[in-house]
Amino acid sequence: MSGYDAAVSEPRSGEAPPRLCEFPPVGRDAWERRALRELAGAPLEVLRRQTRHGVTLEPLYCGDEIGQISQEQRAALGRSPGEAPFLRGAQAGEHRWSIRQTIDTTSVRAANADARADLANGADSLWFRLDERMQAGDRRPGAPGPIRPGVVVRDLEELDALLDGIDLAGDLVIEAGVAALPITAGVLTLAERRGLDPRALRLTIGGDPISAFALRGHLGGGLDRAYEDLAASLRSLAETAPQVRTVLATAVPYADAGAGASEEIALLLCTIIDHVRRLGRLGIGVELIAPRLLAALSVDRDLFVGIAKVRAARLLAARVLLACGAPAQSASVPLHLEGSWRELSAFDPWVNLLRGTTSAFVGAIAGAQSIATPAFTDALGRADEDARRMASNTQLLLREECHLGRVADPAGGSWYVESLTESLARAAWERVQEIEAAGGIAAELGRGALQRRLADASSSAAADVARARSPITGVNRYAINGEGTPSVLERTLLSPPHEAEVAPLPLADRSVGAVADALGEGVTFAALVDAGATDDAPALVRERLAAPFEALRGAGAASIPVLCVGALAAIKPRIDFTQALLASGGIVAEGADTLFDGASAADAAAASFAQATSRAAVIVATEDDYPVLLPRLIPELQRTGAEVIAIAGGPKDEAAKAALVAAGVDLFLARGGEALSALRRLRATITREAGR
Repeated sequence: MSGYDAAVSEPRSGEAPPRLCEFPPVGRDAWERRALRELAGAPLEVLRRQTRHGVTLEPLYCGDEIGQISQEQRAALGRSPGEAPFLRGAQAGEHRWSIRQTIDTTSVRAANADARADLANGADSLWFRLDERMQAGDRRPGAPGPIRPGVVVRDLEELDALLDGIDLAGDLVIEAGVAALPITAGVLTLAERRGLDPRALRLTIGGDPISAFALRGHLGGGLDRAYEDLAASLRSLAETAPQVRTVLATAVPYADAGAGASEEIALLLCTIIDHVRRLGRLGIGVELIAPRLLAALSVDRDLFVGIAKVRAARLLAARVLLACGAPAQSASVPLHLEGSWRELSAFDPWVNLLRGTTSAFVGAIAGAQSIATPAFTDALGRADEDARRMASNTQLLLREECHLGRVADPAGGSWYVESLTESLARAAWERVQEIEAAGGIAAELGRGALQRRLADASSSAAADVARARSPITGVNRYAINGEGTPSVLERTLLSPPHEAEVAPLPLADRSVGAVADALGEGVTFAALVDAGATDDAPALVRERLAAPFEALRGAGAASIPVLCVGALAAIKPRIDFTQALLASGGIVAEGADTLFDGASAADAAAASFAQATSRAAVIVATEDDYPVLLPRLIPELQRTGAEVIAIAGGPKDEAAKAALVAAGVDLFLARGGEALSALRRLRATITREAGR
């Protein structure tokens, strides 16, 4: 009998089952000895990685030696899913999350068409994101347009058109900001028109004045009025439609502005705390707020950090609500996950399908109640039906065919995941304490302190992308020039016409009933914004990480001569690197397949450049060849019109680098270098020569 057959044969009675492979146990000491040998004298500390998420990643997780789990964390881990503090999940049994599609098309009619098509194609939940100007009550003349699109709804009839054919008793969310009161009044009016029992409604009308304030840096009516309106909605719905959720706490705008995982959790918690505090002053207790609260997070391509972030956020949110006096059964906040907008790419957008799959996988594994996968063309324009269907189908495959919801908390118990969860939770809680000591999240926004912190974090992350230290496939790594783009629909960013000129309608009675009466008489949502007061602060700065590279590639096709000097075996890796780097700026490496070698290599390379139209050149050679080659080649290139000369690689020694600069080298194209600024300078030279 062969060894394989013996290994898989049935054991005899009383024998232990055989194993395909027998490995002796390897302890941490053995791993450290091997690691130190491989590091060739460098300390183990070099294997630790500092992340932008506020935690340090260890090279190995193998038990209590590294990333110890506290007794409190162990106790939470010992609870079953569905038991407070909900570390392992919000519900017992099979986890069947909602496949939720985001509706952000500006036109009401087009948004309704998208929503109905999404429901027909497999989505079982909808998230209507209203225009961010409406969410903030921003009626300033000349106010800047939205960074991300949203549905522009002007009055009750347009709200009716938006929700035409949509079951108000179904699973849908309307992200309303400070417009929660008029939207609530409008939805109740529509339910009455359709003959629906309001007690059967179970949608969410998400009022989050704080995120609306952060989005625009302006809040019509001010925070005090916004919370008075939110309190009025809460009271009315608690009596007439008790299943409707009314309070939203979303950290998505902060993620769009550059917040890392621990910061995003902290800002979510601070938003919940401020909601409870401000509504409490208006007589709304936490026992009324907690069952009507929905939380939203963004999730990016960092799979394990995403899983740990969701688990930590759920754990801390439950602890906050329990500490505020919420009943245990109401302390589990439903978590909605949205795939990261900040990480979408407009070039090679098909890679966004993989990013969307990662975000959906994270939500499924971590136990989110609902997940919105972005359409892969969202960075290009309004997604067509095919792109939207692929977004929902991604989740359908994970849920119905991969059965990811059948195992409760599958990542739980992993030393890495548990340590990462606790590290994020601790970092987030420390940040919560800082913000609360400074007066709370609204106060931090009002002073601009939070915006400055996020801008610094965003700049740091953008710098890593600009240096290609943080790779984005199709953007700063593996870019493909000349690739086609998928079809998208026109996305018109409408400005609500004449809203700035609409006179506000002061209502002495701002109850849901009074607002509903006004809407029934044709009053617009904009007219119901209290224009008597505003809160103002700097707005969050939000930009996709790929945007600077996309701006270069969007300027049109370009080419630069690449002069490869030396033997192919010696410089092939540098040729490949140079071609890839130039491609990320939309530049074709012209002549990269031609080698110049031998005694006359410099003369031949110079003659080749003289035939080109570009005023920039890139030289690829070995480090040993540069000191001899460049003093001879560069003067010839300059004589024939070269304005910018770059080389691939470059010495690490500063004195050697200074010598090459003295010889005429303008740019060093090296791993971890200033890739984006180098590409900008190269393109500027090409553009100037071409007269564009």
